[in-house]
Amino acid sequence: MIKAFIPIFMMACGPKYFQKISIPTKSPCLDGVMVNIDSQTCKAFFWGYRRDALKIRCDVASDQSWWVNTSFYFVPLKNQEKIHKEWEPYCTDKEYRSYTGPTMIRIGAHGPSEESGAGFSGGLHMIKKGEIIEVN
Repeated sequence: MIKAFIPIFMMACGPKYFQKISIPTKSPCLDGVMVNIDSQTCKAFFWGYRRDALKIRCDVASDQSWWVNTSFYFVPLKNQEKIHKEWEPYCTDKEYRSYTGPTMIRIGAHGPSEESGAGFSGGLHMIKKGEIIEVN
């Protein structure tokens, strides 16, 4: 009887102990992008909004990788607006349809700003102790 509960315990509680950070947005696409950006030497990332879209991109990183050189866009599933022609489908979950913008090579410490990402209002953030905090 106890053996039957061990797998259930491991599935329910185990991941909490093995995760480096926890970003509970209830969107696997958004959480996955944040965890991967953070794990790829991204020291600060841009988090901004334009109408119903969210844009996330690494802004300060010590190394180059696809994760830190690519902008990610999240649009609610119920949104009917046309997306930018440069955005490519990336991931869909029960909350968002996400897209990637063009992958740009970083010059220096700061990231690129592509035309498709223009008009987003936001600021720099970082992940600290599993939470997204704004950088002052």
